[in-house]
Amino acid sequence: MKFFLTALIALVCLSATLPASAQGLLGIGKGESGSDLQKSNPLRFTVGVEGGYDSNVTTAPDGEEEDSFYIGAGIGASYALATKVSRLEIGGSFNTFYYLDTGDADDELFYNARLTANLTHQISRRVSFSNTGYIAYEVEPDYLIGASVSLRDDQYLYGYNRASMSFQLTNRLSTVSHYTISGIQYEDSVLGRQEDRLSHLIGQQVRYSLNRVTTATAEYRFGIVNFQSAPNDSISHYALAGLEHQFSPYTTGTVAAGAEYRDFDRYDSLTRPYGEASLRYKLTDDTTLSWLGRVGLEDSELGDYHDRYSYRTGLVATHGFTPRVRGTLGVSYVHSEFDARGDSDLDDLSDDAVSLQLGVSYRIYQNVDLNAGYTYTTIYTGDSLRDYDRHRANVGVSSTF
Repeated sequence: MKFFLTALIALVCLSATLPASAQGLLGIGKGESGSDLQKSNPLRFTVGVEGGYDSNVTTAPDGEEEDSFYIGAGIGASYALATKVSRLEIGGSFNTFYYLDTGDADDELFYNARLTANLTHQISRRVSFSNTGYIAYEVEPDYLIGASVSLRDDQYLYGYNRASMSFQLTNRLSTVSHYTISGIQYEDSVLGRQEDRLSHLIGQQVRYSLNRVTTATAEYRFGIVNFQSAPNDSISHYALAGLEHQFSPYTTGTVAAGAEYRDFDRYDSLTRPYGEASLRYKLTDDTTLSWLGRVGLEDSELGDYHDRYSYRTGLVATHGFTPRVRGTLGVSYVHSEFDARGDSDLDDLSDDAVSLQLGVSYRIYQNVDLNAGYTYTTIYTGDSLRDYDRHRANVGVSSTF
């Protein structure tokens, strides 16, 4: 498993020397470019410091919370380049956080690092290539990716790379062939034995333009999931049909629905509905909104449950109130149903997770911003060992140059 994850990291880093920006629920809808304003300065750096308060550092259940103030610092960089036939976007960040009051050396210092890379290239008038790479080394669960466990457990490494080739066969008919590899590896040995895995997904999509703004799609996908040691290895077949519609020059929606057939190595196979949708809306340069949703089978994060059926949705909005003040809002919701293994005495389980993020930045001087944020997370399962609430608030200063 470590060899394959190393190869995955190398693949994404290689694409970073060519390709960038990760999107939530990776692979749903069309990616967004955020570098139109960087033409005069394609390379940017950001540094910042912050301090804050966390009401539940270890996401412990009710009555066992451990709160702490924390301090942190980070650095980031981004590069964007566009030509007549190619577009390249690269971004990376590294942050470290130190909790002051935990009293436990294992819960004091944490790191978050991300590298994203996107490349699109028009090979010819009818053929184009795109690649999206994403690497994250972090500790907090990311509900809009849906790969990590819902509780904050330990540092983990997650990688994702999707390459696709598009062929324009006629003015209306085109095809897209794509291959995705993703994997996750935890530092904690117990959790790693349950959740470390590598996934492959191959897909073939046929697209037909009904008119200038609407495209119908049909797609087949084949997936393989290999766990390091858990008995949940599987293969999957997907059959999907969908539509893409451009409501305006700045508003695009996509939807695809169908079914997934999943065959487990050690359990009975099953078929479940599968669907995904996205909406991207840009009112002005100062106001954007992005919504994503997905429903379908996922890899179980609990060792005694062999499958998980989840609905994930998330919305991210940004708005510039004035030339100096900008606000962000993020909301995500996940409902999951876990089926217990046949050799387990446990009952089936369901849980609901909600995360709310609010942020505001104020430009105090040219390239210097004062930032403040608040995050609320809650999980309800009916199991007192997994239910928790968490509040986080922070203030900081950052500079971009």
